[in-house]
Amino acid sequence: MPSNNLLKELKELNTENEFRKYFENIKFPNDGNSNFFDETIVLYQSGNILSNYKIKLDGVLDLYFRLILYLKFSRYHGNIPIGHGEYGYASNLHSILKEISKTKTIERIDEIDSEILDDYIRYNIEIK
Repeated sequence: MPSNNLLKELKELNTENEFRKYFENIKFPNDGNSNFFDETIVLYQSGNILSNYKIKLDGVLDLYFRLILYLKFSRYHGNIPIGHGEYGYASNLHSILKEISKTKTIERIDEIDSEILDDYIRYNIEIK
């Protein structure tokens, strides 16, 4: 179980295997009661209904997606989404990472940087 020093502990994880071992028995900090590595996680959708969200990412982007959600729901990354915000937040993040995976091979979390996000914005978002 993550301690109050979660961010410090995460900095100590160097490999995908260490990351997987650290989170293997951890649940997402929301009402869905999903384990960190469940194929489908349960999130609030419209009308405060718990719904299944199937994760369709592989490798490092899968880990990154789960980590960002975990940090968001733990209040390490801004406010916790309320109501259908969980599902919407997850869906938007998932879509961005899925698009990135089509154009770039990511093998390590530290390869995800502002340059990759800049490219995503440049080629996928119409700026008026």
